[in-house]
Amino acid sequence: MYADMGHFGCLPIRLGWFAVVLPGLLFDYFGQGALLLSDPRAIENPFYLLAPRWAHYPMVVFATGATIIASQAIISGAYSLTQQAIQLGFLPRMRVLHTANQVKG
Repeated sequence: MYADMGHFGCLPIRLGWFAVVLPGLLFDYFGQGALLLSDPRAIENPFYLLAPRWAHYPMVVFATGATIIASQAIISGAYSLTQQAIQLGFLPRMRVLHTANQVKG
């Protein structure tokens, strides 16, 4: 996410963090904490035990999708950071091939 600040700027990243990521993480972690306070046996897997039994498979699909998206973001970020390091002179010059002729990234 930080690697793309050059593409989007600081304001959209700050808005994304404070409007989407922070509330989502707070709700998730506070929910897991409340579950563990009410039922200490849920320590084995509080993320999945937080949801009702019927939502177990949708949660697995959701978590798998989030993992795929996160891995793609890491790959894109690594390429973006490498290109920026080359431009700043921190890495030797290399040829960078883009998958699209008209769009970077």
